[in-house]
Amino acid sequence: MMYLDANPSVIEWASEEFSIPYVSPVDGKIHRYFPDFWMKVRDATTSQIKTIVVEIKPKVQTQPPQPSKIKQKGILMK
Repeated sequence: MMYLDANPSVIEWASEEFSIPYVSPVDGKIHRYFPDFWMKVRDATTSQIKTIVVEIKPKVQTQPPQPSKIKQKGILMK
């Protein structure tokens, strides 16, 4: 957040200020997703203003899941 405040290219920013509705495939109900950051920045090369939505995750949550070794109905799942 200090980076956003100190960066002259960042015109404005907010944290978890809006939600994106979605239907959960698990329960079929509407839920709301709150992105971590929203920012409006001026592109240094073109001077165009861009809006960016950012989600931050720990590295461990960005890795593909490990193959499952659980047997289901006599079949080894990998």
